[in-house]
Amino acid sequence: METISEQHISVGPEQISLRPDSRWIFQPRYVDSEKTILTAIVRFPDGSLREMEGHRDDNDSPLVRDISLQYSEAEIELFTHRENCMRLKADEMAKNAKEDQAREEHMARLFEAKTEALAIPEVKTAEASITRRIRSAKSKTEVFALVAMVMMQARQ
Repeated sequence: METISEQHISVGPEQISLRPDSRWIFQPRYVDSEKTILTAIVRFPDGSLREMEGHRDDNDSPLVRDISLQYSEAEIELFTHRENCMRLKADEMAKNAKEDQAREEHMARLFEAKTEALAIPEVKTAEASITRRIRSAKSKTEVFALVAMVMMQARQ
């Protein structure tokens, strides 16, 4: 049976004990609510980075071994919490972007309706107060109602 020696690498104030075949692990976190699956960014000896995951109870997994050598449970919980917060923020930003896009589309359709309404000959000759109300309308329905009113007055 061969014995594996360990080396100490200084990272901040503490010493991390690594085996010779260990890889650098960054941002380990749980991906499920039961905290059974760990994922982390792994730096390989050639310098490449890859995200990997493993089952927490898999004692034969080099990833799980390296995570447990380099991080405490509290640190893993902290990375998990931070990742969840970032995901919630990203979801909120996507929702806000979707709402903004819907608002912009609504405003574009409203502008188009106002432009078409103001191009109607009867509206062009209508009172200035009516055309001001069309320009300041907040919905297409309001624009259509004002145009209908002008059309009714023009037929009388």
